[in-house]
Amino acid sequence: MNDCRRLVALLLTFVVCAVCRPLGAQVVSDADRILAQSLFEDGRKLMEAGKYADACPKLAESHRIEPGGGTLLNLATCYEKLGKTATAWSHFKALITSARKDRRPEREAFAVEHINALEPRLSSLTIVVPQAAQRPDLGVKLDGVAISRAAWGSPLPVDPGDHRIEASGPGKQPWSTHVTVLPEGDKKTIEVPLLAPLAAGAVASSSAAPMGSAPQPIDTASAPSRDGEPIDASGRKLAGYVVGGVGVAGIAVGSFFGVRAFSKWSQRNDHCPDARCDAAAADYADQTKSAATVANIGFGLGLVGVGVGTWLVLTSNSSSPTAAAEKQATGPRKASATIQPVVGPAGAGISVGGVW
Repeated sequence: MNDCRRLVALLLTFVVCAVCRPLGAQVVSDADRILAQSLFEDGRKLMEAGKYADACPKLAESHRIEPGGGTLLNLATCYEKLGKTATAWSHFKALITSARKDRRPEREAFAVEHINALEPRLSSLTIVVPQAAQRPDLGVKLDGVAISRAAWGSPLPVDPGDHRIEASGPGKQPWSTHVTVLPEGDKKTIEVPLLAPLAAGAVASSSAAPMGSAPQPIDTASAPSRDGEPIDASGRKLAGYVVGGVGVAGIAVGSFFGVRAFSKWSQRNDHCPDARCDAAAADYADQTKSAATVANIGFGLGLVGVGVGTWLVLTSNSSSPTAAAEKQATGPRKASATIQPVVGPAGAGISVGGVW
């Protein structure tokens, strides 16, 4: 039982290490670090000259390239000087988290002081969607950014100035409006109306083909994916890499437990001098048998996985005339693959099936 648990743990470890990309902090090259420092210094000089409209974009780009508490502090201050109270408030909020992480209490105190001064001055915009206008596929945007349903009806801090509100839905006429929010605590409310249905002619014309050309059917099974490879081929190749990765893990685990089996058998022989075995020898014999069983399962899974994975990858780009004719005659088929472990009295393995 313990050996089986070790097999599962090692398989999971190998698969995770082989498939997952490392996640962590952003890696900044020397060239990017130099650029970020240059932008930061330019932004600081522009702030000292009172040119906040020019300084803020440079500080924002510097912080995007190489995030840092010092840059964030200056960026928040720049937005505050520029009159973008809501943006400054949100950056000071972020500065608190950064300061606590960096153990900079003076920066945290600075951020709290400015937040307390900004909050009474914040202007807000409330987007109300009446119950009659609500529908599951209704989308609402503020300045091009989608607003979640949870935020409908709640005051949203916004910078003073002109803002655009949009609403849209399938089969509905899109709606939009503009509102000007004043500084120093102005509060505006916009109500989204019930969207009118699109006219029948508009629905038809939106799906019509260009004049003079016949509508062309879309073959979703061979439509190009984002990387230019057919969807069915890329799915087949991905399945091949996954199955192959599991196969490599299985071979590695099988090798580990194979060595373990030889080691336990050697220990068993040490307890059998002159062909007379003691109680410990029997225990080592059982451990040898268990390790050998796990090794066989690992090698079996590994060989099958590597073989099937290699076949899937090598055949992912095949496009023989016979297959093309069959696809045209029978219609597109959606690619699918199934990989299932099989365990029975006679042993274990994997079952792989699919349609391409």
